[in-house]
Amino acid sequence: MTQQAELLHIRCGSDIHPQLEQAGLLENADFLEFSDPFCLGPINHKSLNLKNIDPWVSQRSQFIAEAFELDFTEVQQKQQSSYQLLSNASQYSQIILWFEHDCYDQLILIYLLFRLSQQKLKPGQLQLICINQHAELEQTHGRFIGLGQLNSEQIQQLWQQKKPVTNGQLIAASCSWERLAKQQPLQIITSNTGTTLPFLKQALQRYAEQQSKVSLTDQITLDILQQKSPITFSELFKAYQEKEPQPWLGDLMYWYLLRGMAENGLVNIEPSQRTQNNCWASSVIYLR
Repeated sequence: MTQQAELLHIRCGSDIHPQLEQAGLLENADFLEFSDPFCLGPINHKSLNLKNIDPWVSQRSQFIAEAFELDFTEVQQKQQSSYQLLSNASQYSQIILWFEHDCYDQLILIYLLFRLSQQKLKPGQLQLICINQHAELEQTHGRFIGLGQLNSEQIQQLWQQKKPVTNGQLIAASCSWERLAKQQPLQIITSNTGTTLPFLKQALQRYAEQQSKVSLTDQITLDILQQKSPITFSELFKAYQEKEPQPWLGDLMYWYLLRGMAENGLVNIEPSQRTQNNCWASSVIYLR
């Protein structure tokens, strides 16, 4: 907690940080990027041990480093910092959660609500902004994918629409996360979400579709490659985003899944000859 900060913004990425700053919403405020991608990798009982979260953080850090080809020490340091700030969130007079409807966001959201439900928060201290559409943006840019598409004025307007998190939302999120961590069937996990968390059930269904032997992401990718192959990764990712019914993947996450498809003999990847950062974006993908 920085000196003078009274408010904590929590977002599952850094995409809206510039807009928050431009809108003047970072004055006397801290920003927590909590971007552990629970939609990928292990979710298990280790996440439920709040007395010692180190094994959970370490396991998640190991997965992220391996999946995204990053330095483990750097990943672990970032993870530890994020989880530590989350543990101390109750020190702020107000906590604002900025989220949307997709699988990536919703899994992080229910984990955060699970964790925050264990802290002694005052009524109204925890606030939520969570949308699945934005009429103004859709008129000018087409499809709404996420908050990062919004400008500072639109972010300011959303700020005015924030609502206190209810006890029912905390209970529903905690139950869903605990059942997910215990690897219970989807029907049981979503049984008590109702209208309390209106986007969670669909997000969890999308998560379940990703666990199949040939996932929905695999199927969409193969359909695209049957129409156009070879194709660069950048072109493929753009085409995938257009066909994905509920966009939830960043390019780096999609690259990880695509490498898995190659290992399973579904596609071939011709590495890029470029040496700069994100050189994988120009790699060529084709059907095997």
